[in-house]
Amino acid sequence: MKEILYCGDTSSKGAASYLLGVLDYGGFGYQYLNSDEKFTSSKKPPAKLLILSDYPAKNISQTQQYQIINWVSQGMSFWMIGGWESFYGLNGEYIGDWDKILPVVVQDKDDRVNSFQPYILNPLKTSHPILKDLPWEIAPSVSGFNKVKVKKDSKLLMNAIPLSIKNVKGKISTKKGIPSPMLVSGNYKKGKTLALMTDLAPHWIGGFVDWGDQRIQMQAKDANDVEVGHYYTQFVIQALQYLLNKDIK
Repeated sequence: MKEILYCGDTSSKGAASYLLGVLDYGGFGYQYLNSDEKFTSSKKPPAKLLILSDYPAKNISQTQQYQIINWVSQGMSFWMIGGWESFYGLNGEYIGDWDKILPVVVQDKDDRVNSFQPYILNPLKTSHPILKDLPWEIAPSVSGFNKVKVKKDSKLLMNAIPLSIKNVKGKISTKKGIPSPMLVSGNYKKGKTLALMTDLAPHWIGGFVDWGDQRIQMQAKDANDVEVGHYYTQFVIQALQYLLNKDIK
């Protein structure tokens, strides 16, 4: 069994290059399905962690959906990452029984938020294993996400605060808006679940992908090479470690 089954983000020559690069850089064992490939049926869990990111729900049959829900109940971890084909999105439509394992409530309509001004990431639990040891005093921004609601039994780890920036005759002023959920953790029976409402690749990720003053170049097998910030890399690796390690709470 592989550690991770990662599905979506177009292809290894497209947006998937970013997460694939981190998986390779971090030494994780993984299998990848692009957005055009149908989900592979199997009786046993295909991995310790299933990641769906910009992967259309139509690629997963109802029988496979029930299998995934059952695998999570038995201990497989599940992470959904935002995008046009995640949550409801434009072509995601993860509604119905998906509600059992998602730690957020998905709208039954287009939930995409695209913003030309920044949403600043705002951690609420900096001691959490995913968020710890990162310089949140210089938090990055994102430019888009899926708008959801947090379930009562889930943990809101991070939200994003919109900034309205005005330039009047060379005088810059900013105004904060209403925060939106950005990172939510949960559990479904024995399995850990996580929802990140923004993407891990351009364009929604905005400046988040460049977070850090050290540049890391990475390239997974059969993928494009990418260059990212070292705090971005640390965040993603810590999220993966949290989901893969049952002892990390």
